[in-house]
Amino acid sequence: MAVGAAARAGSPAAKARPGFGGGRHGPSALSQPPRRLLVEAVVILDDRFLRHGAYVVPAGSVDWDALGPSYVPDLPVTDAPGAWHPEDGLFVPICHSDGHLLGIVSADEPASGKRPTDGEIDVLVALGDHAALAVQAAQETAEASRHRRALEALLSISSELSGAPAADAILERVCTEIRNA
Repeated sequence: MAVGAAARAGSPAAKARPGFGGGRHGPSALSQPPRRLLVEAVVILDDRFLRHGAYVVPAGSVDWDALGPSYVPDLPVTDAPGAWHPEDGLFVPICHSDGHLLGIVSADEPASGKRPTDGEIDVLVALGDHAALAVQAAQETAEASRHRRALEALLSISSELSGAPAADAILERVCTEIRNA
């Protein structure tokens, strides 16, 4: 069983969308084949977009339509210096301590309407690091619980062996306990 986390924040329009997310992945990200999600991650987590541990994807750098459904915030396009463009993207990878990717935070609708400063990105990356620790701890807790149940089942079966039931009864019980663990 995979343990993950998903949360939404942002405008009422982003929060009202059905399904997962509200970021670039769109409402159907969890139903997408893993290969498609991997392709999308490879495109957006390109080193050319890397800035302070996050990936800042400027408008026009990626063909979002080619990647599938996505949410584009309803923001005005402006020529003001440092203004956030609706087609900009900001992604923070959430990684396990061994380095594998657990998820991606998509922050596509800044309240300020401006592109983030390095300091703001540093804060978002730090929050991502804490989220990664929480997801990893939840995964490890779930795995430890499965392991504990399996050991308890083995102990239960072992204690019954002293009664020396028939071999087929022992094997049937072992199979049942493995299936239930």
